[in-house]
Amino acid sequence: MAVRRREACGPHDSAVLGTLDAAMPAGPEPSWHDFAAVDLPDIMERFAEGWEDLPTLIPGRGDYRILIGVGSVVAFFAVEAQLARDGSVELVGVEIDVHGLETDEPD
Repeated sequence: MAVRRREACGPHDSAVLGTLDAAMPAGPEPSWHDFAAVDLPDIMERFAEGWEDLPTLIPGRGDYRILIGVGSVVAFFAVEAQLARDGSVELVGVEIDVHGLETDEPD
């Protein structure tokens, strides 16, 4: 069976871009530009090629999916997407963790 590759569109909503900006720490690195340049293309590819394999975000709504993973620029991410009427995938929400897991290492 052939895998269907969907068109994936990045976050255009100002609220999604604002979430990205707010989630990044103050200071020069990492920036949301770094995330968008390094991690986001791989995320979009996962949505484009593996939509049917991703878990649904809302029970009973197969048009919303979520991808949770480990990034190169950020420690962890959760990206929400919606399947549009034309069959393309639109990113609608992004949560990122730049700190990773807190560990209590002995001194």
